[in-house]
Amino acid sequence: MRRLLVLSLLGPVLPGLCGAQSITGTVRDPEAPVRNATILFTDPRVKKPLRATTDSAGGFVFHRLQPGTFTLTVEQAGRRWTTPPYQIGLKERLVAELRVGPDSGTALAHFETDRSRYLEEAGFYQRMQTLHGSFFTRAEIRESGRSSLTQLLGNVRGLRVVTVAGGQDIVFRSAVSAGLSPSGSSTAPRVELDGMNLCHPSVYVNGTITRRASVGDPATTLDDVESIDNVEAIELYQITDVPPQFTRYNETCGAIILWRRRG
Repeated sequence: MRRLLVLSLLGPVLPGLCGAQSITGTVRDPEAPVRNATILFTDPRVKKPLRATTDSAGGFVFHRLQPGTFTLTVEQAGRRWTTPPYQIGLKERLVAELRVGPDSGTALAHFETDRSRYLEEAGFYQRMQTLHGSFFTRAEIRESGRSSLTQLLGNVRGLRVVTVAGGQDIVFRSAVSAGLSPSGSSTAPRVELDGMNLCHPSVYVNGTITRRASVGDPATTLDDVESIDNVEAIELYQITDVPPQFTRYNETCGAIILWRRRG
């Protein structure tokens, strides 16, 4: 039961921030945008498809979709065109261009994703899909309106902003000091703050450790490490959930992994 409590601490809480999957698209025939057509988003796991209607420019949008395989169907004046199956991943935003012919049949579909190839190669999306933690994509960071990493992450459940000598920093509840170390024998650093064991997590940038975990005032705050404008994605883990590639230095306060923007 204690393990389940710690996992729940890292759920993101960001009012006004939409991290759900979405599709924005347009439909055209050989001559012009297809207006006032019905678009069906069909997920084989769900009995009833979602519906949208194209506007004067042939545009449509589906918000808050479930990750998985889907098809899009265009209906107009008794005709139907359906795309081949396609897959949308966790927090993925797709832009779709659909082309339909004069008669019912297959809709030609071109999908563009907002996912970064280098983050894909770094394993970010796979970890986001399979591991416990909190994850932020560039779209979420931009839409948050926050001006610093401390402001952004201070809204994640289980984290807290504290004032230190160098300014402000993020602290985690120390899962190890709460007796939740996998080995059960860790000598993790501890600090009491409002009756909770808290400490400053390790920080990695592009997979390389930049700041070691600590208690008290860290030599470098999170905002000193990187500007929010330069960050492409973020991963946050409590000590019991840190992936093996980010535990080389015996992280005892969890870890924050920053991925810098490229280009």
